[in-house]
Amino acid sequence: VLIGPRAFDGLDALERLTLPVGLAHISPEALRALPEGVDVSVEPGPREPGSFLFSTADAFEDKCCGLGDSVGGITFCNPVPDVPGVVDAEFKKMELDVFHELFDPLPPLMTITPDSPFLSEAAESASKCAAYCDFNEACQAFSGEILDPARPADSPYAKLCQHWASAPSNFAEAPTAPEDAELSRMTGLPPRTRARNARVVATQKVVELSKANGYTSTFDLRLGANPLRGGVRVTPRLDVVKENMQFTFDPPRVALYNADTIVTVTVAATNVERTVTPTVILDTDACDAAFVEETETLKLDVRTEDGSNNSSNKHKRRARQGVLAAIVISIAVGCLGLAWLALAARRYARRKEKLETERAALVQEQVLAAQTCVSEFQSHFHVLKGPDFVELTKLVPHEYLRDRLLVFDSVADVRAAMAAGDVFVFISHQWLGWSEPDPDGVHLAAMKQAVQSVVATGVPLERVRVWVDVASIPQANRAAQKMAISSLPCFASTSNFFVVVSPDVVHKDTGCLCNSRTYRSRAWCRAEIMSCWARNGTEGMFVSTNQGLRPLAANDAILLEALDVFHGELTCCRRGHPNADPCDLEALVLPMLGLYAEIFRDRHGVAAEAYSVLEPVKDQFYPKTFTYRCGHGAAEVAEEHVLFGDLIAAVEFAVAMDEADPDAAVRRLPDFGPGTNGQRRHKHLHALRTLDTKRTDVSITRTLRLQRSVSNDEHRSGPVRRSTSVASTRTKSMRRPGWLARGRSSWRASAPRIPADDAGDGHA
Repeated sequence: VLIGPRAFDGLDALERLTLPVGLAHISPEALRALPEGVDVSVEPGPREPGSFLFSTADAFEDKCCGLGDSVGGITFCNPVPDVPGVVDAEFKKMELDVFHELFDPLPPLMTITPDSPFLSEAAESASKCAAYCDFNEACQAFSGEILDPARPADSPYAKLCQHWASAPSNFAEAPTAPEDAELSRMTGLPPRTRARNARVVATQKVVELSKANGYTSTFDLRLGANPLRGGVRVTPRLDVVKENMQFTFDPPRVALYNADTIVTVTVAATNVERTVTPTVILDTDACDAAFVEETETLKLDVRTEDGSNNSSNKHKRRARQGVLAAIVISIAVGCLGLAWLALAARRYARRKEKLETERAALVQEQVLAAQTCVSEFQSHFHVLKGPDFVELTKLVPHEYLRDRLLVFDSVADVRAAMAAGDVFVFISHQWLGWSEPDPDGVHLAAMKQAVQSVVATGVPLERVRVWVDVASIPQANRAAQKMAISSLPCFASTSNFFVVVSPDVVHKDTGCLCNSRTYRSRAWCRAEIMSCWARNGTEGMFVSTNQGLRPLAANDAILLEALDVFHGELTCCRRGHPNADPCDLEALVLPMLGLYAEIFRDRHGVAAEAYSVLEPVKDQFYPKTFTYRCGHGAAEVAEEHVLFGDLIAAVEFAVAMDEADPDAAVRRLPDFGPGTNGQRRHKHLHALRTLDTKRTDVSITRTLRLQRSVSNDEHRSGPVRRSTSVASTRTKSMRRPGWLARGRSSWRASAPRIPADDAGDGHA
């Protein structure tokens, strides 16, 4: 039955209107045209959902229909359909001081601007920022553009999108900024966060059904918050079927449209034979996505007459069964106990021997892995010819220079090029912007000046080969970028000149001053300095100045500070290690351990001076543990984690065994503790599957001796090691190649993704 807008025209004497139960559509204009005082009702009987409601027990056919106009006792649908790209987020405009008070203590996930290389569209509007937050499962709150009519449209802060790892607990109580506020921020919560309140609530968590109430009871349902769109349909059901028992719910489905409505549901049980406690699941279907994030449940406590079984004979039967079971179990436990006592000591001894063997094998593998990771490049070594570099007008990414880059596959290739007259210059610097390393060309000018200073020593410009991060490391392919980053210390120690470019410059995005002091404070910068110094000394290490190249370390105190890698600053620590990621300090353990092994092995020869520098401070430079901090503010968790463990002592023991007479008696292996990779993520345990766990301590001790590689033979056959003193600053071609590889890193190439409060340096 359909009733149009003029169906009741001319019925001026109408006093009562009864609508048929099968009515599919009625126009609101038809009801408005009725004479005043007409009594409108509907025939009794079940009615299919439609586009209007006769009572609160009815439901709209479309779940996206909200409560609209009410005419003549009939409520019509107010549809709010799904819009692609728009999520059911709660928005609130806040004044800037309120925003900072609520959001500054929260851990940030990411900051997106129109210039961001990824997801930049999220910064265009608050709705798009909300959509990307809903897409990111870790996002609990978001803040959109800065609303300031006086701010230029092209300002980098005019539009931005920030995602937060948690939401303010008092977001709902925060005041809304007035329309004429001079400076405000648009903030909001995605559906997953709104679900804390925007959900179906059962007022009773346990509903008792017993003979006293005829196995019939009720529970109330309501909404924790008003839906942003449409209504919420709730269908109660049991989690599992309880044998022959039957449970019914009346009404079988409930429709709720606001937080003020409370609907009572009657539940009844039949064929009750025993005590059960089934779970009622309230299946929810809603247009507002927040209401389907979580599912509410409640318990039914179904009891027989006295809360036990109907027949008293069941008690006696179960009592007899319990006594018999207790006797059988006692006999079985006694027999098993005697057997266990006989075998417990033997099992314990075998398990202890196995664990000690695995622990020793793990330490052995870490020592050998440290030597292996500093033996060769992990990626191609890309450099620019000197003439091509000085012609650059701006530092551009690697991908734009592929046709002009020279590629070296191995350390042997670099050594062959050096022998042919090529001179390699490794340039280390800090990024001065989030999205580009040198926005105003200050560093490029200093780099060119450094290259010219190298040329001034008598090196032809045509034979100069320049390595600089943004040009030599792939920027578009993240997998290739990580491989290149893992070879950075090896690149640094395989160059004739290690030049630091760190003039006093203000960071474009943060306003922080970047200079040589901030450069030396970074752990990754110190790792590059340590890599070059450990194999080449300070002779080829310089800082570029207006007066040319000067020694990197002006005195021994500055040198010691620059070599203290594991007390340097890291962006991952300042960010609170989001998602509980490992600390970058752990990625540096094996490379630095490999370098120390080389120095300790040659401590009586070419590395004597380097060892004399490290030996008094090795406990400080190679700490056994470190403090791992996760989170920010009140949510911060600090734990003491293993870093080097006993690996330094294990390396020294291995070298001593390597130097010992092969026919001498083998000493028992000390109980060394493994380093971070073995303790926390067991990265090396895959190798243990191939080990014979029955090997004795003697076999482990013999195999722990360091292997001598071909590169070591080359080192020993080459010239005498350069001086490691500060005063040794002669400019000569490199004589000893260096190898150093490292694993996972968040380095300067990731600088565009560093939040605003952490972007002031090149090394992360």
